[in-house]
Amino acid sequence: GVDDHDFAADVGEAIAALDAAPAHLIGHAYGNCVARCLAADRPGLIGGVVLLAAGGVVPPEPAAMAALHRAVTQPLDDAAWCEAMQVSGFFATGSDPMVWRSGWWPETGEAQLAARNATPLDDWWRAGEAPLLVIQGLQDRIGVPENGWRLREALGERVRLVDLPDVGHALLPEA
Repeated sequence: GVDDHDFAADVGEAIAALDAAPAHLIGHAYGNCVARCLAADRPGLIGGVVLLAAGGVVPPEPAAMAALHRAVTQPLDDAAWCEAMQVSGFFATGSDPMVWRSGWWPETGEAQLAARNATPLDDWWRAGEAPLLVIQGLQDRIGVPENGWRLREALGERVRLVDLPDVGHALLPEA
């Protein structure tokens, strides 16, 4: 029964409790939905939003999502896990997925997916009126780069866009 607004409210309460407004949020992957939702729901708390590997109006490639789901929910040996991560575009060709081999919580991923599915895209996609910096890997097949391009097209100068070649969805350890 939780949606992105609930997760965003938790972050907003933390910002308010710390008297840290206006905060600048960084959201990677699913975290960009929460950051954008908070910027839309409580604009007075947010000074800007950085989106890393952002999704949106263009869905992930089905084969990429299936490979990622397999990698994070099934007990795979290292070779099979690395192959699934490469197929998913989570890591770009030539990158070593083993840097993120541990620390996956399938239950958290399922909760995030359920919250995302329960929240209309229009509730968070524009991130209110906050300035946006979109950083995206051009080999990302989960948060496909067309999302950043469409966001820039729709919102104009409010969006600064950085395209990184040879980088996938896991752009933090890759770039």
